[in-house]
Amino acid sequence: MVGQSVARYDASQMQTLGSSLTWTQKYNTKGYVYGTKPSLLLLANATHIGAEKTGLAVADSEGRHSGVMAEQGLHVTAIDSSSIWLEKARRLAAVRGVDVDFQLADLRSWDRDANHSDLIAAVFIQFADPTFRAAIFDAIERGLKPSGILMMH
Repeated sequence: MVGQSVARYDASQMQTLGSSLTWTQKYNTKGYVYGTKPSLLLLANATHIGAEKTGLAVADSEGRHSGVMAEQGLHVTAIDSSSIWLEKARRLAAVRGVDVDFQLADLRSWDRDANHSDLIAAVFIQFADPTFRAAIFDAIERGLKPSGILMMH
């Protein structure tokens, strides 16, 4: 069953995680590192996620956030810098029966199309260093439609 095995890591182990190679090395496990349930932020605000709109899951890791967004009817793109995590995300999306456009991207230089997304979810990006976070925030700002919603924690 998906999500039964969960690896545990503390924040001190994640301070140097800036490259996809490091993420892949740390989290190349059979189980889902953070489980398969989405962030409570997304669950608590599901009413703000409208069907037939576009969504983006930034640094989606193993797909737990993009999946719930797609379940709400969004056309979702999910990006992450780890091919291992994206493969797990594809498996989770298949189990959930949802379609998500998964894209491998270098989040340090990634650039989102301007005004593309109605909803952007950025969960668990606080471990990026300040310069890295600034690049992510710039791409989010460009990609979010003027009336769009940003969910971040």
